[in-house]
Order: sequence, then C-alpha cells, then structure tokens
Amino acid sequence: MIPILEEYAYLLYVLEIILIMLAAIIVIHAIVVMLWGYSQTGDFLVYLRNFYHNVYGIDF
Repeated sequence: MIPILEEYAYLLYVLEIILIMLAAIIVIHAIVVMLWGYSQTGDFLVYLRNFYHNVYGIDF
C-alpha cells in the first residue's frame, strides 16, 4: 500500500463509519415520520402526499 495512504487510513475508516451512521439515521427518521404521519391521519396516501410536499416540494 502507498505509505501516504497508510497514514490516513484511519480517517477514511472514521469517515465511512460516520456516513453509515448518517444513512441509518436518515432511514430510521423516515420510518418514524412515516409511522407518525400514518397515525395522525389514518390515511397513508394523505401522509405520503404531505411527506413529498414537505421534503421534496413535489405536489401530486
């Protein structure tokens, strides 16, 4: 392995862990928001429409 990369390998490892944790937080947050919206309205399609409007700005 290139000696320069060996010095920074731990930084890449830490960065990878941070990115994986961020992706997991996003997925968990999306699931929680989906369940909360469904419990509030009782209608999944209404929640889905509001979710896409708030997150992506898409209206349908």
